[in-house]
Amino acid sequence: MGFDLFVQNYFWRPVLDKNMQTIAKQFAVIACGVFLLAGCSTVPRATVFLYKTLTTENGDGASQLNSLGKEGWILVGFTFSPSKETGLNNEYHYVLKRAVR
Repeated sequence: MGFDLFVQNYFWRPVLDKNMQTIAKQFAVIACGVFLLAGCSTVPRATVFLYKTLTTENGDGASQLNSLGKEGWILVGFTFSPSKETGLNNEYHYVLKRAVR
């Protein structure tokens, strides 16, 4: 009985070792794939923006717009309308946005 177990282990050990190595390699490949897919499937957060309006008369807002641009504000909208006070001069309305930091 002992001799049969010795012969069985002696002849089958290389086959079992090779199968275990193959299984270990397959497991490693599958584990790496799972981790890569899990990292790729994360949903990025939506960007939150702050909005700001700027009103000037006669389009004299270039210096103010430049200073706001240096602070990270982006011009997204523009319109003008007659002044409520005089009716002659135009009021320029600017809408700016920037990402929340």
